[in-house]
Amino acid sequence: MIRSLTFYLFISLNLFANSLTINTHGQVGYVNTPSAFTLAESSISLNLYTGKPDNKIIVTGSPFNRFDASIFYSEINGIPYTPYPGYEQSYKDKGFNFKINLKEMGKYPAISIGANDIGGTGIYSSEYIVFSKKRNNLEFSYGLGWGRYNDGITFKNPLIEISDRFKSRGNGYTDEGGSFELGRYFSGEKASLFGAISYNLLENFKLILEYDPTLTIDS
Repeated sequence: MIRSLTFYLFISLNLFANSLTINTHGQVGYVNTPSAFTLAESSISLNLYTGKPDNKIIVTGSPFNRFDASIFYSEINGIPYTPYPGYEQSYKDKGFNFKINLKEMGKYPAISIGANDIGGTGIYSSEYIVFSKKRNNLEFSYGLGWGRYNDGITFKNPLIEISDRFKSRGNGYTDEGGSFELGRYFSGEKASLFGAISYNLLENFKLILEYDPTLTIDS
């Protein structure tokens, strides 16, 4: 879990995206965590991120209302690229993320579910359910995360009460991606809380405070 202030560069070009904040997974959210909001229908967002330990290029689109999907390509420093022994370069990865808005904001918070790095190597593999509300310039979100969103305030995965299949998630990641591992989604013995608050100080200036339970990639 990130327990200190982190400085990074994140450049986002949004077309018809209503100036929403995009997180490091290319989804509407904060720094690493998501919100329950989605892009406007027919929107597209190009995002470039550089930080520690990875760099990413992400394209996110909303093909229809209340659904966002993104594809990413990343370079991860500190992990060797193994397919060609002796050829020194950093690890490369690609994958697919999505978010579905189940309920729009009204009297009660908006609700969305989503997943990162599905069908890829699983190095960023994480799932979540998130609740969000806006009041004037103030926005806040809170939710429950699985997979990489699992290094904060943790407790027993509540889905285990539904089925024992949610107990086991597996560890690490695979060098070969491209397959959908349905048994992994929303699974693991533990789940973790996350949350964020943002405030629009100016039209194009937003203050963000985030509780981020993300496991570092080398964990």
